[in-house]
Amino acid sequence: MVVMENKLLRGENVLVTGAGRNIGRSIVLEMAQQGAHIFFTDIDSDRCVQLEKELNGLGVKGKGFLSDISKTEESDSLYDSLVQENASIDILVNNVGNQYETGGIEHFTQHEWNKTFQANVFGPMYLTRLISQTMKNNGISGSIIFISSIQQFTPSRSMGYSSSKAALGIIIKELALHLATIKSSSRMQSRVLSTRALRMQRVSLLLTDIGK
Repeated sequence: MVVMENKLLRGENVLVTGAGRNIGRSIVLEMAQQGAHIFFTDIDSDRCVQLEKELNGLGVKGKGFLSDISKTEESDSLYDSLVQENASIDILVNNVGNQYETGGIEHFTQHEWNKTFQANVFGPMYLTRLISQTMKNNGISGSIIFISSIQQFTPSRSMGYSSSKAALGIIIKELALHLATIKSSSRMQSRVLSTRALRMQRVSLLLTDIGK
């Protein structure tokens, strides 16, 4: 963990999904060390409580929400809770992701693929819609980050999961193009980060006159 005297994220409000363990937890702790106010989600209440304790021990403002991002009604509830907390998000990290398939094409079921895409694509996009709208309305200079995988680029015999991660690669470009058509006074950054290969696709947009 790197702690800098001139903290990079001092005062920024960050929302990280699926943060109770592994990559999401590491992102939360690193961003906290860089001065961010942390809001995070997980589907396990014990992990939420534990991570809140760790953040409090660091002297960082941290708040966990029990939320399944694959369910739109729970994202709506999360958004309402953030409004009640008066938390305008500066950085959204779409970290949550799952893999449900059990094998190759001979074992294909639409149900498993639907669950995979709902968790890895549709759910995060719905939350991005909610948060990006608030960023635009409030003139926030924000960043939206999607955590992907090397399987975005390289076949791995996990067709559903790989396809969902590959979808993020083009979705982020389409999202960037869409945001570029909206008049805004802030700088918004949209990124796809591949965590198992040191590859990052970044589209930085300079938008002018939000809401005018």
